[in-house]
Amino acid sequence: MFGAGMALGPALGGILAGTVGWRGIFWVNIPVGLCAIALASAFVPESHAAAPRRPDPVAQVLVIIALGSLAYAIIEGAYSDWRAPAIRALFLVAAAALVLLAGQELRRKEPLIDLCCFRSPSFTAAVLIAICAFADLGGFLFLTSIYLQDVRGSSVLGAGLYLLPTAAAMAVCPSLATWLTSKTGSARLPLLTGGLALMISTNSFLVNAQPSDDRKLEPWRQEPPWS
Repeated sequence: MFGAGMALGPALGGILAGTVGWRGIFWVNIPVGLCAIALASAFVPESHAAAPRRPDPVAQVLVIIALGSLAYAIIEGAYSDWRAPAIRALFLVAAAALVLLAGQELRRKEPLIDLCCFRSPSFTAAVLIAICAFADLGGFLFLTSIYLQDVRGSSVLGAGLYLLPTAAAMAVCPSLATWLTSKTGSARLPLLTGGLALMISTNSFLVNAQPSDDRKLEPWRQEPPWS
């Protein structure tokens, strides 16, 4: 489903932005969400755990504080000053919330996040690679769409279509990784292969995306349309 969403997202987003406008990419979530709620209510059976878990509101609040302060500090620090007292204080708040969260979860019998899972090297490596992959993907989609439109002169729809090969790879690779894991009996080979592919492809993209000194862009492509 994630691969299908990646395959349809850039193309449909380009169509919406090119016809309805950029606000259409937010309004389209309303009918899609209502349709998902209706279909889930009609076809997805309700699941019931054998033993109900106790809620962990303290951990939930700590997760919100940690992620919220970290995201706000990263966003505002890029626009203002990383050395500003407020930005540093937000990073300290995020770090303190994570430390308190770890202590809270280690004491509970039914934690919100079972930290014992991180004793497995394969699990820990999978989580770290997933974090790096999604961070890389977010920057890739954002910067590539701007690069294709402002530097290459592509239309909004054209930029979305250029990203389809990436979505196709993301739709195929999970099934391939599952097959490799079942054949080898371990997730180490897919994790290693995926991490190396991510590193090599990102480095290749950064090298090839830089314009050479002898390549002159056309005057109408030198500045972004909002400048």
